[in-house]
Amino acid sequence: MDRIPTHLQRLGGKVALVTGAGSGIGRGVALHFAAHGAVVLAAGRRRSKLAEIKKEIDSAGGACHVLRMDVESEQSVLGALGQLDEMRIEVDVIVNNAGVSGSIAPASDADIEGWMKVLRINLGGMMLVSKHFTAAMKRKMSGSIVNISSVGAKIGMESLTAYSASKAGVEGFTRSLALELAKYKIRVNAIEPALIMTEMTEPLIAGAASREKALEGFASKYPLGRIGTPLDIAKAALFFVSDDSEYITGAALNVDGGYLAGT
Repeated sequence: MDRIPTHLQRLGGKVALVTGAGSGIGRGVALHFAAHGAVVLAAGRRRSKLAEIKKEIDSAGGACHVLRMDVESEQSVLGALGQLDEMRIEVDVIVNNAGVSGSIAPASDADIEGWMKVLRINLGGMMLVSKHFTAAMKRKMSGSIVNISSVGAKIGMESLTAYSASKAGVEGFTRSLALELAKYKIRVNAIEPALIMTEMTEPLIAGAASREKALEGFASKYPLGRIGTPLDIAKAALFFVSDDSEYITGAALNVDGGYLAGT
């Protein structure tokens, strides 16, 4: 991680909670926010992954605290909030990123418990974090929430019905929460990525005969000619939590290389 010069930092003094920060998009957001001067609260389930990102941020001169948190469990979310209370840290920014893809299978073959688990993590987790971590924002009458959705909120995704349904729910949740929190001057927006190469998307190409050809095939679907990266999403998230978007709430931004423009 390269620190941004202080006079160019966009988040100096802000405390940013990033869920699912141990890998993929969450890791990219955490590193980018730290580079811009935020105190990052890296939340997730995997202790080793969280330790790695803390080490990277700390070694670059940034500030990072680790929160063990499973967004599927309200008890776990409350436990993480209790850790912050003990440290006397109040959140200014929330990036609700934690999510899973679930099994890749037709709905007719879906296990209902597995199907519902995707909704509990991808959608219910955002509700729990937003419910319990906004108290300080309300008190200060300021703050920003970014919910990571997907292009799957707008188009069908064969054999990923739970994932697509959960991300469509994120869009509706974002708009409704934006209305509820507007009176507290808290803005709520969503980002809808297309394919971003992370641990979660790796299974999509794992079975291909040629990894290189598989990646080329995916890239050809995007007008901009490449697959997205976690940094692409982190940059959009930075815009939403910075003052540059101070009059934007309830919006869903496609960060998809032009994919949805052609559908």
